[in-house]
This record gives sequence, C-alpha cells and structure tokens, in this order.
Amino acid sequence: RTGVEALEQSGLRFGFDMGRWGQWNARLDQDVRGKSDSTAGRSHEVLGLLWRRDGARAGVATEFAQRSAGGPGAADSSTGSVAGRIWWRPVERLRAIIERQQTVSGAANHRTALGLAWQVLSKLTLGARGTAGTTGRTMHGDATLALGPRSAYLREERRDEFGRRSGGTVFGVQSPLGP
Repeated sequence: RTGVEALEQSGLRFGFDMGRWGQWNARLDQDVRGKSDSTAGRSHEVLGLLWRRDGARAGVATEFAQRSAGGPGAADSSTGSVAGRIWWRPVERLRAIIERQQTVSGAANHRTALGLAWQVLSKLTLGARGTAGTTGRTMHGDATLALGPRSAYLREERRDEFGRRSGGTVFGVQSPLGP
C-alpha cells in the first residue's frame, strides 16, 4: 500500500501539585518511524517542563520545550523554546488570554497570541484567538456546547503562513467511553 507509515511511540508524563506554589508537569515523548516506509528510522523527541498556578480570577503558566529530530536521510535538528501565558477574568463569563513563545535555540519560531472565551450560556462558550509570529498569522474561532461530560464543537481557522493562505472547519463530538 502506498502512503502507509509505521510509527512507534513511547513517552513518560508526570505531574504533581504543590498547593499554593502551583502545579508542575513534565513529559518526554519519542516517535520512531518504522521499517515499512521511506522515512524508516527517523525519530522525533520532545522534552517539556511546565509550571502553572491558577486562581479564581487569574492564572499564569510558563513552559520550556526541547524538540529534536533526526535519522537516516534527514538532517538532525533541535529547537528549544520558552513560553509564558497569563489569563484573567475581567468579568465572570469572559476569559482573556495572552501568550508569548520565544525560541532560545534552533530555527526561530516566535509567536504572540491573544484570545477571548465568552460563556454565552451555562452550556455554550464562544472563543476567538489571533496569533502572529515568525511563521505568519492565524485567526481561530470556535463554539462549544457542553452537555455534562459530552460536548460538541465547531472550529474555524484561517492561516497565512509563509505567504500561503489556508483554512479549515472542524465539527466534532466528544464523549467519555466509560464512567
């Protein structure tokens, strides 16, 4: 079959809550391409460290990520980045977010994002987010209807990256498989 790609994935994730000092999370993931395609042996690793502290009306988070890729037939590459996020609720049903990602090593991929999420009704939330950075700009809008543990969502996205415009619409339903 053409286009079939074997992929072996492994990873480790852990987190702990330090009460008023916030929450810490770490992840180490690896993907290795299998023997059934032309990218066999290529790998991608991600090491991420995240700290966050959320309050009733505001929160802050910071993250470090190191990504490495390489293998047969591909140039080895590694990038490191740091990111920060601040969110706050100016009023009960409105949440504003500002994010910044800065590359510290490797190919530049700086980004700044602003977003709003408005809880129109107790079960309906509308959101908008704009991002600008070294790769281009993105506008994203969404609507989510929550029905207990289930939800339905509609997302629209428009991108202008490296002078190419693209976009897409996604409709989905999410539900737990068990209790």
